[in-house]
Amino acid sequence: MRQQNGRAEGPSQRRDCPKEASPMRPCAPGANWTHALPVESMVIMMLSLQQQQQQQQQQQKQQQQQQQQKQQLFSRKH
Repeated sequence: MRQQNGRAEGPSQRRDCPKEASPMRPCAPGANWTHALPVESMVIMMLSLQQQQQQQQQQQKQQQQQQQQKQQLFSRKH
């Protein structure tokens, strides 16, 4: 039963999508990435990975700045 439901859902979600729908924003809320073309899904993966890496780098920079500020304060006291 579950498999049948899954198969029925996929194509109908595809049909509801406007052709202009960007791969970054799936038209149906429950749309599965597997319905996207392989190239599109690869691009989506790359973009999401890049965003995650950028966020991590920003967090690391902030942490380093905070550590430097603490060291400066510490050296001033002594």
